[in-house]
Amino acid sequence: MADQRNNAQTETPSIDMDVQQTYDLAEGSAGIPSIEDFDIERFSAQFINPEDADAEDTVADVTMRCPICCEDRKLSDMHKHRCNCPECTTCIKKRFLDYIKGVYPLPRCCEDLIDIFDFPSHVISEQIRLDFEEKKAELATPNPTYCFELTCQTFINPKYITPNSKATCTVCNAETCTKCKNQFHDGECVVDEELARLKEFAKAEGYQQCSRCNRMVERSEGCDHMM
Repeated sequence: MADQRNNAQTETPSIDMDVQQTYDLAEGSAGIPSIEDFDIERFSAQFINPEDADAEDTVADVTMRCPICCEDRKLSDMHKHRCNCPECTTCIKKRFLDYIKGVYPLPRCCEDLIDIFDFPSHVISEQIRLDFEEKKAELATPNPTYCFELTCQTFINPKYITPNSKATCTVCNAETCTKCKNQFHDGECVVDEELARLKEFAKAEGYQQCSRCNRMVERSEGCDHMM
């Protein structure tokens, strides 16, 4: 019985040439796989039978090189975008997290935006989705308001702003005036003389005020034009 099992395990699966080429590409014997030749779904359908544990073990360690990080990843850790380009889930998650941090633009592939809802929850959690949508709202909001508390400074979504210019922070519940960006108050905004002097000093030192968020910024490289 054991001999029959061993013989069965060593038999080469009957596959067509296209899938065999895909298998070779995934193994790395053909170098870095091309996006045209690699097909994760066809490979999985050919080699992984959910009812056959042995068949699943056969390809459990098959890897493919991610073209983004150049690391060898298991097929279960690879994703094929709508444009057919492969990318590992580690890189995908990092790109969305970097966008949320404000250090990376909206994730794209082949000039098309990558839909965050294309990924299961074990790759992109619900919290990441919520943070992503909040970041999109922040960048799409002209003259955005942030919590005036220096220890918070959370972006306040326009849906939490009342007609009388009171913006309520959803993190610390502090109330910010959308006009002067200081603590919310009744009546007209009071001119902050210290802030005015700071702006004059910053201007003399070459700093500029962002036209979108009103924060002071310094050009580190590139042209003088501000978007």
